Amino acid sequence: MDKKMKCTNCGSHELVRCGIPSEGGGELVSVRNAETYACKQCRHVEFFLLETEIQAIAVREKKQADYEDQVKQYEQKKAALQKQIDELRRVVSDENQTVKAVNEAKEKVMQLENELRNLRKPGNPYSLW
Repeated sequence: MDKKMKCTNCGSHELVRCGIPSEGGGELVSVRNAETYACKQCRHVEFFLLETEIQAIAVREKKQADYEDQVKQYEQKKAALQKQIDELRRVVSDENQTVKAVNEAKEKVMQLENELRNLRKPGNPYSLW
């Protein structure tokens, strides 16, 4: 038995692997993704995740963190584009600007609006759709 495991009730390291009785009290059932141990000292039952499940949790947490980072980058890019568009629209509406500056600003606004329309929010890796 792994010495790292101990009873959370009494602290004993004397744990015995066991199953859990089914509702009818007959056969023992196993818990998916976990091993079940009973403490010899206080009879407290402990569930320990399998190493593969711990690794799977770490992978899911990494994917979620990557997704959140991608969403943050998307939001920052979107905000930056919108800010540039707003600044250029002020140039377009400014009566003191030259015709050339206004036309260049209008052109740039159209390019940035296209880029903004084509910007795609990252998909959630755990989304069902």
